[in-house]
Amino acid sequence: MNPEKQPSLLRCYVPKPKKVKRLLGSRSGQKKAVIEHIYFDTTHPTLYYTGFLRGRRFVEPDASLFEVEKGFDLQYRVDDSQEIEELAHNIVAADVSKLVEERIGLTGVRPLFGIRFERITEERGGYRLDMDVDVTYFSLMASEPLEVGRELTPRLIIRELAPGTGEQDMDELLQDIDTAPCTAKKWMGFYYLKNCYELPRVDELAGYEYEVKLDTETLDFDVNRLPFPVLEVHQSDSLRRYYRSYRACVRGDSAHLVEKVPIQSIGGVLKRRETKKHNIPAWELPEPKMVMRRYKREINIVNPDSGRVYTLSLHYCDAGKTFTQVEIEYDGRLIPGAVTLMGKFMEDHRTEHLLTLANRADAAAIHAVGNELRERFLHLDPEHERVELVQAAMVKLKNGGEEPMVEPHVEAAVVDDMLLIRRALVRQGMSPSRLSKRKWLRRVYAELSE
Repeated sequence: MNPEKQPSLLRCYVPKPKKVKRLLGSRSGQKKAVIEHIYFDTTHPTLYYTGFLRGRRFVEPDASLFEVEKGFDLQYRVDDSQEIEELAHNIVAADVSKLVEERIGLTGVRPLFGIRFERITEERGGYRLDMDVDVTYFSLMASEPLEVGRELTPRLIIRELAPGTGEQDMDELLQDIDTAPCTAKKWMGFYYLKNCYELPRVDELAGYEYEVKLDTETLDFDVNRLPFPVLEVHQSDSLRRYYRSYRACVRGDSAHLVEKVPIQSIGGVLKRRETKKHNIPAWELPEPKMVMRRYKREINIVNPDSGRVYTLSLHYCDAGKTFTQVEIEYDGRLIPGAVTLMGKFMEDHRTEHLLTLANRADAAAIHAVGNELRERFLHLDPEHERVELVQAAMVKLKNGGEEPMVEPHVEAAVVDDMLLIRRALVRQGMSPSRLSKRKWLRRVYAELSE
C-alpha cells in the first residue's frame, strides 16, 4: 500500500433517507449528536474560498440557539489543502476577535451565521457513515438568531477509517441510492444570508445580461480606487456542470439551467439574452461533459447619482487547475428606501421592514420586486399574523415570452458606467478579456486527455 495514500472521503445529498438508514444498519450501533457551527466574518482575503474560521460545539437537543456565554472549539483552516487547526477550546464568542488577531493576524472578525444539525453516526466495514439531518441556518447579525434557511434533504458523509480499510468501494455502498454533489454548509450559509439581506432592486434591462470580463492574477484589489462606493458584499459557490448547449449550476440539492445566445459587443461591454430554468433536482441531471467548482465573492457598488448597482464578481474556478477572473455586471437600480430599511432589518430582524419596501416598490409600479419582497417575508416569518394578508397582496404579473424592451438611454448609461469601472480596474493591473469559463475548461479537459 502507498504510505502517502489518504483515506477516501465522499460527501453527497441523498433524497431518500430510508435507503441510507438501511446502510446505517441497526439502531443499536448508532450514535446521535446535535452540533452547532458558528461562522465568523473576516476581512482577510484568503478566507473567501475554501478556508474558514468557525466555532463548533455539541449541544443538548433542547438547548437555546447559539448561547454566546457558552464556550466552543475555535477552528481555522487557510484552505482545503491544509488540516483544520484548533485555535482554542471552550472559548466564548466575545473573546474570539482578540485571540484571532493575536494568533494569526486576522482582523474584522465577528459572528456572521450559525448552523445547527443532528448527526447520526455508525461505523461499519472500515467506514464511518455520518448522516446530517435537519440542517438549519441562522443569521447572527442581530441580537437574536433569525432562521434564514433549512435543508430538507439529508447529507451523507462516508469516511474510510484508514487507507485501504474499507471492505468495499464507496460506489458499491451507494448502489441504488440517488445522490447529488454536496455543497459545503459554509457556502449554503452565505447563500441564505444573501437571500435574506440582498438590497432590493429593479432590473431596468430585464431579459439581457450585460458584463465585462477581465483577466487577473490576483483577486485582491483596492476598492477605494473604484469610481463608485461599495454597497454590499456577498459570497457564494456552485458546482458548474457543462453540456452542449447549456450549463447547470448546482447549489444545495437543486440546480438552475442557463442557456445563452450569441454575444453582442457594445463598446467592449458584452450583451446577450439569458434564459434560466430554476429548481431542477440535482440528481435528475444527466452526466455532464465538463465539471468545475466556482467560488465567487460579489462586491456590489452603486452609482449614487442614478442608484444603479454594478457587481464585481471575483471568480475562483477549480477543475484540478485553477483560474481567476473578474466580471463586471449590471445588477439593477435600487428601489426607494432600500438602503435605510434593509439596514434597519439587518439590525433588528423585524420583517415588517420588508413589507414597507414591498409597498414602496408597488407605489413605483415595480410589482415584480414587491412580490419578491413579500416572498422573502413569507419565507423568513411564516408564522406572522399578517401572512394571509401578505399572500393576498401579491400582484399578478403578465407572462413573458415576447422580446424584452430596452430603453436606449438606460442601456447607454449602463454601458458608460461599466466602461468607467473597467478603466479603474485596468489601472490596477487587470486586462480586458473575452475568455469564457467554458473555453478555459475545454482547455483543461483537452490537456487532461493528452
